[in-house]
Amino acid sequence: MKITAAGSRERTRLRDVSPQTGRQTPPNLSIDARERLREAGWPAMAFLERKLADDETNWWAPNAAAVEAMARSAGLEIVDHPAHELWICRPGSVFAHAAELAAAAGAPRDGEAVASPSPGSS
Repeated sequence: MKITAAGSRERTRLRDVSPQTGRQTPPNLSIDARERLREAGWPAMAFLERKLADDETNWWAPNAAAVEAMARSAGLEIVDHPAHELWICRPGSVFAHAAELAAAAGAPRDGEAVASPSPGSS
């Protein structure tokens, strides 16, 4: 633990390391430490109000650290980064959000019966 300028305790145990930047992200960032979000190498995305590359659907432009953080958060393991804006990933061994994903996909919960579609429904 370290004491921040605001006097709060912040855990120094760090969870993820970006292969691209070598930067680690904390498992929980204190609201009082949000100035760290502006540090070089921090995962960040720029919001584009209009267009990027003549595409009006390109609203977000992530930096490399953000792409890697999103891949890890989605349960992927980054295997290689062979070129600019190209990452080779594979499913990770543990997906921290598996239960949430299953619930969002309509999977039955433990002990819950699977509902059959009623006749005539599509």
